[in-house]
Amino acid sequence: MTAGPPIRLTPKTRAVLAELLAEPGLHGYEVHKRAHVGLGSLYPILGRLETRGYATSWWVGDPHPRRRCYALTPAGEALAQQPRHAPKGQA
Repeated sequence: MTAGPPIRLTPKTRAVLAELLAEPGLHGYEVHKRAHVGLGSLYPILGRLETRGYATSWWVGDPHPRRRCYALTPAGEALAQQPRHAPKGQA
């Protein structure tokens, strides 16, 4: 269920993926603290991951405080485990 262009694996995106791979079910602010990614970058990254099928989210907390938690899908786990650079001679 990937929509749009392929996701760019920037250092910030990789940091978010690493945190969600290490501990599924983190809420957004916890990802922000652990990955050291600003909130203005974090939520667009999480949105792109979810829109393209690499992450899923759900609300917790009844009624307050409500938090949105995130986890990687199997495609997101595979993306998180991709090497940074392809070996020489491979594109």
